[in-house]
Amino acid sequence: MSNKILFPKEEIITTKLFNVAQDWEVPIAGFFIVAPLRKIKSISEFTDEEAIEFINLIKKVRKGMRQVLKIEEVYLFQNEDTEHGFHFWIFPRFDWMEKFGRKIQSVRPIINYAKENMLDQKIDAPPRLKRRGLIGARFLKNKLVFEGHRNVGALRDLDARRSDHTLKSVVSGRNDRHDNFLKEVRDHVKKMRNYMSNSC
Repeated sequence: MSNKILFPKEEIITTKLFNVAQDWEVPIAGFFIVAPLRKIKSISEFTDEEAIEFINLIKKVRKGMRQVLKIEEVYLFQNEDTEHGFHFWIFPRFDWMEKFGRKIQSVRPIINYAKENMLDQKIDAPPRLKRRGLIGARFLKNKLVFEGHRNVGALRDLDARRSDHTLKSVVSGRNDRHDNFLKEVRDHVKKMRNYMSNSC
């Protein structure tokens, strides 16, 4: 899947030396990028002023994520072998990520899953059911369980003994989740922006 800018305006704060924003390409709410305004490749190139502001800024962002967004755990990392220059990832951990494991190797599969599913308004169904404009209840129930839905009542309503559910209603529900996700990203950014403006 080719990368594209999804959130070009979702910035949290720009200081004298750094910018903090929602990751532009990955649809995971609370995935923040800290980048210097000056084009560099390595932390070893920081001036003393940049080094001091960098650590203080990360501390404030992480504190805000815990207090305001209720994100209890994150992964922090940066790789120098990138064409985009120095940027520092603050990668949140959510319950839905548990199926990918807890090690650093889980991050790439999580990102790929997010790109393929978080903004996808389509739902795959067997061709036989697509032709009929219907999705079997058993297929839909399995897909909802795989994607981590916690609404037990909704799953119970999808009793596999029931024959069919209309594709239209499923796609409508998927569109609602798409809109809710975009709102969640922007709400996270807004809350962090307010927190940082009041604490910096």
